[in-house]
Amino acid sequence: MNLFVELPTDLVDLVCRFAYNASLKDTKVSLDWAIKALSWDIPDFLVCSGDYDWTKHRRKPSPLVAFDPTVPPTDWFREDLMCIVLDMLDFRRSEVKQFGNRFQWRKRISADWKHVAGFTILYNAVIQNGSNWKPRFWRLDPPLYLL
Repeated sequence: MNLFVELPTDLVDLVCRFAYNASLKDTKVSLDWAIKALSWDIPDFLVCSGDYDWTKHRRKPSPLVAFDPTVPPTDWFREDLMCIVLDMLDFRRSEVKQFGNRFQWRKRISADWKHVAGFTILYNAVIQNGSNWKPRFWRLDPPLYLL
């Protein structure tokens, strides 16, 4: 965007509309959020790898790797993997429970994509201690409702 500083605002807006099919204002907002999201140090497995572009027959890179304002921020992260991680955490442990319960986290993540930053804090805080995770084969035991 430094090259755009020397150009008139109307011309920059025209370039953004041609290149991204988005106004200059929308492009700047999306760019600001992308820069902020990159500062959150989100684990790589939670960042979407990008969608498949059927017109060019190749996978598009993630918008956090190659900026693309046409991709909404809700599509930047893997919400499904966040839910799997939440299912793997043992919320009976005080170290995990201090951040809230599983239901609250699912509600936060589905309501607003910006809660990915808080989820990253939770993940980085509990990942080191193996006892914060459910036992590996916990599903082998029969559920209580079957007894």
